[in-house]
Amino acid sequence: MVKWLPPPQGWLKINVDAGLSIAKKRAVSDFIIRNDKGFIMGSGFQGHILVHSVVITEALAVLHGLQFALDLSFSNVILGSDSRLVVNNIQKSSKHYSESRPFTWDTKNLARKFQCCRFQFIVREENEAVHVMAVKGM
Repeated sequence: MVKWLPPPQGWLKINVDAGLSIAKKRAVSDFIIRNDKGFIMGSGFQGHILVHSVVITEALAVLHGLQFALDLSFSNVILGSDSRLVVNNIQKSSKHYSESRPFTWDTKNLARKFQCCRFQFIVREENEAVHVMAVKGM
């Protein structure tokens, strides 16, 4: 069984997730920020209308989690997402032409405002708390 892994000492970990229901015409994105001891330092949840792509919804979750961390003046963050596509697009140095490109561009610009910001793909089991938030929000 995989469980949440803490960041290094002095860092914060932002876990993000998203959910999409075409039938309900609803999308949600959420995040939880924890310190190296596992204490929750912040969280957020947002519903979206007129969003019809889980990739865009996940990219919005990344953007909102980073913005929240920046607003709270956090400086060293690791952002984990279970969307390999979104993480890969953020980590690419070359341009990509996916539907999430505008949000990826904004994320890269926002990441530069931190002392250090890393992005990593994580398996859904490590992302369980925010996954449950997304499912409940649907």
